[in-house]
Amino acid sequence: MIKLIKVLLIPLGLCFLLLQAILYIYQSLDQPDVLRLKEASFVQSDAMYPPPFLLDKVEKRSLPDNWLKSMSGFGGSGWYQIHFPRQKQGGHVWGLFIPRANMNLAVFLNGHEVANSGHFSEPLSRNWARPLYYTIPAGLLSQHANTLHIHLKSYADEAGGLSQLLMGSQDTLLPLYQMRDFIQIDLAKVTFFLNIFAGCLALFLWNLMRSKSMYAWFAVICFSSCIFILNHFALELPISRNIWHYSVYVSIGWYACSLLMFTLHFLQRSHEMFERSLVIYMLISSVIILTLQNIFVALVWHIGSLAMASYACILLFRSWLHSNESAELVLFIGMLSTWILGFHDWYTRLTLQQFSSPVLMHLGPPMILVAISWILMVRFSQAMKKTEQFQAELIQRVEHVTLKLNKEHQRVQVLLQQEAKEGERSRIMKDLHDGLGSYLMSAHSIARMQKLDQGIQQALNDALFFLRTSIDALGSEDADLSSVLGTFRYRIEPQLKACAIKLHWYMDDISEYYLSSEHKLHLIRIIQEAIANVIKHSGASELHISTKLMDDVISLSVKDNGCGISGDQSGHGLKNMRERIEMMGGSLTINALPSSGTHLLFML
Repeated sequence: MIKLIKVLLIPLGLCFLLLQAILYIYQSLDQPDVLRLKEASFVQSDAMYPPPFLLDKVEKRSLPDNWLKSMSGFGGSGWYQIHFPRQKQGGHVWGLFIPRANMNLAVFLNGHEVANSGHFSEPLSRNWARPLYYTIPAGLLSQHANTLHIHLKSYADEAGGLSQLLMGSQDTLLPLYQMRDFIQIDLAKVTFFLNIFAGCLALFLWNLMRSKSMYAWFAVICFSSCIFILNHFALELPISRNIWHYSVYVSIGWYACSLLMFTLHFLQRSHEMFERSLVIYMLISSVIILTLQNIFVALVWHIGSLAMASYACILLFRSWLHSNESAELVLFIGMLSTWILGFHDWYTRLTLQQFSSPVLMHLGPPMILVAISWILMVRFSQAMKKTEQFQAELIQRVEHVTLKLNKEHQRVQVLLQQEAKEGERSRIMKDLHDGLGSYLMSAHSIARMQKLDQGIQQALNDALFFLRTSIDALGSEDADLSSVLGTFRYRIEPQLKACAIKLHWYMDDISEYYLSSEHKLHLIRIIQEAIANVIKHSGASELHISTKLMDDVISLSVKDNGCGISGDQSGHGLKNMRERIEMMGGSLTINALPSSGTHLLFML
């Protein structure tokens, strides 16, 4: 409920401000030191100079005088005669301010022409919404009574007539005229050129983005409003009066239609069938108005225009209630303002009160233009921010992808190097197996057959063992550590049995723990060196070898029950084992007592 009250305060407050502005324009004419001429005599005449006002032809008229009301839409020429008493100028320049006259007039004071607003031949100069101000020459004011004649000419059914006349000091009247002229004429001119520029810009944007029909309808808003805005200040017409007059009515209808179309596309609620039907209705109605050229048909046409503008306002208001978007609120305020101004002009014409009020419809398009321009600028700013964010994200993604590609490239290079190494290793292993291995096997067989010295046979046997363990460790990069150690156990266990040493072997599942072929060979050589020391120096009967994996750390334990080792017994074997384990990034711990054997603990 509180939100609804706040929402209603915005349009109601806007209506209040607009009405206050209109009332200010009305009340500004009520100046205490201004002579207001409200009564006149009227006679129909085509004379170019004041005719005789015969009693049988003179009509009494009250100003403002609307010919639609007083003469049922009379079209032609007429003369007003107004008497006013002698005025004391007091050194001030006097002026005559005519807020509104339709269509063209000439002013005579005491039989002398003071000024005219244009030519009286067809087509007439169009002053229907233009305020007029004329300076009264001091010598023309009589010291007694004065007579003012107003020659007025207008078209039939075009609301000919004359507003009240104001006479007084120029210091008082001229600011009133300038304010009215600024509102009626100057603002109309500025709005006209702004709409031309905005319409061309909208067409340019639509040409770039044909899918965005919103820009096309925005261009129609601008160009259609230019026609009825031009009608406010254009004095001479390049086409016939009737075609122009009813083209203005048609432009007002298209203005309201394009506002509705723009709103539908802006809210993304466009419906092809509805839009097509509305355009067909507008085209048929436009042809009817231009063909019939009937003022009452045009006024009914205005009702349809107000209905379309009302529907656009309702759509925006309801959408804003649901989304709470500031852009929708701004556009709603602009359209509501235009609707109020358009309703004001339509209502004053319908009630024949237009000569007592200014024309305000031309003030609506700049409000729409400002609202839509603000929305487009906000959306452009948001699009620029999104573009900048996208560029930043794109740069970040490119850097991320570049980093991944670099890593992938490095990985591929490593794989290529490993593949090359693997190929070279395989070739070397084949050469060792097929070449050196064959020769050693042959030599070993010959030594056994010829019963050569046992030392020679043992040396050949050790060479074969060394070659086989090397091939086991270096033979394949893909072989896991468990398989390599298992093969080594298979190779070493017969030697230990031959030396009367019982092997106790325990191994965790370390198949997932990766070691390069070089490091596998180092590990085999470390275990091999440790076993050789046990066989040669310890005199042990049992040997415990175990591997455990805890938190990505492998511990390799080699423990015997031999005589142990003292500090002065460490030679090249232990030194080589320590160097190898350090090359692998591990450590070696030696625990030895003369009575309990030796315990080597390797940590990887």
